[in-house]
Amino acid sequence: MNSNRFISKKRRQGGYTIVELGIALTIIAVLIIAGLSGVSAVLDSTKANDQIASGGQTIAKLQNKVSTSATLQNLTTQEAIGLSLFPNSRVNAARTAVTGVFSGGSEFITTNPAAIAGLGADIPANRAGMYVIHNIPRAVCSDVALALAPLADSAWVIATPNPQVQIQTIPAVTRAAGIIKTNGGVVSAVEVSTSCAANALSSLQLVIRP
Repeated sequence: MNSNRFISKKRRQGGYTIVELGIALTIIAVLIIAGLSGVSAVLDSTKANDQIASGGQTIAKLQNKVSTSATLQNLTTQEAIGLSLFPNSRVNAARTAVTGVFSGGSEFITTNPAAIAGLGADIPANRAGMYVIHNIPRAVCSDVALALAPLADSAWVIATPNPQVQIQTIPAVTRAAGIIKTNGGVVSAVEVSTSCAANALSSLQLVIRP
């Protein structure tokens, strides 16, 4: 009898079984994944707040330019950089492009008439600008859109182009599908939610007029 108890005790001291180790590793993996997801969500939220703050400043500066300049015909992103419409911290060394807040993203401004065409007969020619933010993740798209769209005359959300390009013209069907604010109207929270949910990465396009 004593011998059996000794053998049983020795077996218990020998270590964990394969099943026990498997369960432990599974629990650890789940905790790691959950932790990484939490970190990712916090980072996205922080970037969203940065985007809202810097985007609001860019919109205010662009609004001032379209309101005080006699003409902004074909204003390019490079010219907008020269006018200090973007944060210097995100302008590249050559001062030709703006890196977006979100991974792989970019921002640009255009006053190309073709890009503004059809957005309202009351918008003076060469006096309106389009501000575009690429690569907004689905998780924070609604937050960014709901914060910045009210500052614009009109706005819409579409899927970020792949490969990413600086959109100069937007087809009418795309506008109709992703419009979240009509000319001088109120932002539609329902349209924001629908449009943002449709894309893993979205582009927010905002038209600023005098």
